[in-house]
Amino acid sequence: MAHITNLTMPHAPSDADVPTFDAPWQAQAFAMAVLLSRSEHFPWHDWVRALGEEIGHSPGRAGESANETYYRQWLSALEGILMAKGLLAAGDAAKRAAEWRAAYVNTPHGQAVELAHATCSPAHAHKEITQGAPLTVSPASPPPTR
Repeated sequence: MAHITNLTMPHAPSDADVPTFDAPWQAQAFAMAVLLSRSEHFPWHDWVRALGEEIGHSPGRAGESANETYYRQWLSALEGILMAKGLLAAGDAAKRAAEWRAAYVNTPHGQAVELAHATCSPAHAHKEITQGAPLTVSPASPPPTR
């Protein structure tokens, strides 16, 4: 009987060629779904159905990579199944995302972004930018002469 010793496919991408996650949040969302299912908050087959439905209802957007599309769908499916199971109230995810955005804006430059910064005024000034208004950019200083 012949044994197959090389199971690699020519021209197939490997893990070294293509990263599985483009950003840390994608890995975290993946891990959360796996952990919540393993912790019996929902059976895996419910997850598979929820993700499949989300993929069907929410196709890729212009300019999105395949990974960005997939993990946007993954996160949306995760929020949906958590709401269906009563583990997340409607609006909670959007509220927390807004808090993180505020924390990002309020965090002094060079410091780690922490959720505690969401409720305090920034230590630095930010101009309010009117939607559609042109930005004024200062001309660059000329390079030093040698």
